[in-house]
Amino acid sequence: MIETKENLIDPSETVFQLKTSRFIDLSKIGENPEVTIKVFNKDYVEANIFKSNNTYGITPVFLLGEDTKNFKMQLETLLQIEKTNNSQLKTKENEQKKFKENYDNIATSRAKSIKENLSSISSYITYNKLNFEKKLQEIQNVKLADLILNEVKIEKLKETLTTKSKPNIPRVNFDFMLPAFKDSVDNKCKKTILQTQSIKALQEDNNLAQWIEAGLPLHQKETSLVTKCLFCENELNTETIKHYQDHFNDQYKAFQKELDNELTTIDKHLQLIETWDKNLPYPERFYDSFTTEANTFLTNLRNCIKHVCSFLRKCQTQLLTKKTEKLFCEYSDCVLDLPSFDTDYIKQLNELIDKHNTFTLNLNSEKELAAKELELHYIAEVYIQYNDEKQKEQNCVSELIN
Repeated sequence: MIETKENLIDPSETVFQLKTSRFIDLSKIGENPEVTIKVFNKDYVEANIFKSNNTYGITPVFLLGEDTKNFKMQLETLLQIEKTNNSQLKTKENEQKKFKENYDNIATSRAKSIKENLSSISSYITYNKLNFEKKLQEIQNVKLADLILNEVKIEKLKETLTTKSKPNIPRVNFDFMLPAFKDSVDNKCKKTILQTQSIKALQEDNNLAQWIEAGLPLHQKETSLVTKCLFCENELNTETIKHYQDHFNDQYKAFQKELDNELTTIDKHLQLIETWDKNLPYPERFYDSFTTEANTFLTNLRNCIKHVCSFLRKCQTQLLTKKTEKLFCEYSDCVLDLPSFDTDYIKQLNELIDKHNTFTLNLNSEKELAAKELELHYIAEVYIQYNDEKQKEQNCVSELIN
């Protein structure tokens, strides 16, 4: 008896032979009329022939295909396990790919942002993903909180990056000795000319004195005096002309010259101060971060200058009064108050000018430092997110290896 455990899909692949007086090819049994073979299902045989109380001890000749069936079942189980494993492997590979794409995208996107924000610095014109990853490795052991900047600091650094270089500003010097002016004017106003040879009418009438003083040289020749008045044509005697000459003597002329020189000096100083004031730096010449301070110092300084100019003009007025009205007497009404001039304003302005010039000198290096600070800030912002995605990808790789 032969039992078949599996249906053969293609019977031609298996050849059964029955050993009798001659071999018979069972695959061609239908063509051999000498042998009749019936094939029974094992369950049928056990149920109807080999019962548990069977005492005949009859057993089948052999069972065909039992090992094959068990192997196939094992194979199918293994194939199913392999299929499951392959599915899990594919899932894990996809996860690894996704995590890698995630941190690659973070690096690429952030590198692009850094390049766009810092491209005013030549070293960042070609900034790319590799630069980002290299810098990220350098800050592995740095505390992130030390790299993250607040908005105020960020804006200040950005302002530094966009700042255009400005020319240096010359320092301010104020060399006008105001106390010396006051002393000089006071002394001249108190000074008098000896009146022993002075003409009272000319002392009291300055216009008359000026008129006679201007006309007197016209009545003097190199060798003689003009004997007739050029204005009224009346006779002039030598004594009258000599009397006038004594009034306008050398002492008179010297003092007049002193006053004129002092007035000229004051006028020159007023012009110098006006020019000096015009040459003071305007707030716009300073960098934006210094503009507010510059405006304050310059406003205070210009107010002081106004007081100085007012003082000098008052000195002029006093000297002119002395010259025209009080030449022969002490000018006791002359009161000059020295203006308050705070030299700290000049000092403060010069300190600010020094800061401005130093900033100009160091601007390029300041821009480099600002760019580096911003670069580290931008990297620190995505540091945790980048490393999280990379760690996930590395975990996937470890699981795939194991």
